[in-house]
Amino acid sequence: MSTKLINCKSCGKEVSGNAKICPHCGEKLKMGMFQKLWIVGVSILILSWVLAPTEEEFSKTLDEIASAQPSNLSAEGELATIYHLGSDATSIQRDEKEKQITGMIVDWELPVYNVRTKNEEKKSYRVQTNGSDETVGTFITVYARSPAEESFLKSLKTGDYIHIKGKVGGVSMRNIDIYPAVLVK
Repeated sequence: MSTKLINCKSCGKEVSGNAKICPHCGEKLKMGMFQKLWIVGVSILILSWVLAPTEEEFSKTLDEIASAQPSNLSAEGELATIYHLGSDATSIQRDEKEKQITGMIVDWELPVYNVRTKNEEKKSYRVQTNGSDETVGTFITVYARSPAEESFLKSLKTGDYIHIKGKVGGVSMRNIDIYPAVLVK
């Protein structure tokens, strides 16, 4: 089996296609793994920056969620039963249910377990709610749209209730992931 020959970009002489360095001029012929990873990383950052919605577009999305008609999906009953840790539902059944509910707008009032700041600049907070036999657990990314809402979110304690309207983004660790969400007054 013969080795493919290529021309060195620097000196133009033929070298083996497997060579990493030109034996004639010493020029590097192949990019190293670190360089490839660096290029991929920078490309991903640039793409995420270019494709990210503007603040105005995101604010419009939050307004649309706030004014949208919520589905009749309840945090209680079947949903709680399927995703409860001791449930007899199978992974297939949970996956099918996730496909059905992803994208739905929900209007739920749930008991708070924990709150943390997700992004101070965007005034977003990650709220985890208690799951139980009766109520499904959730991870909610809530955006404060006023100083009063921000103050309310910062004051929440375990056991308090939060009333939100948001979009179901999927399921994570048997908890419904709601992103983005706004407070319901």
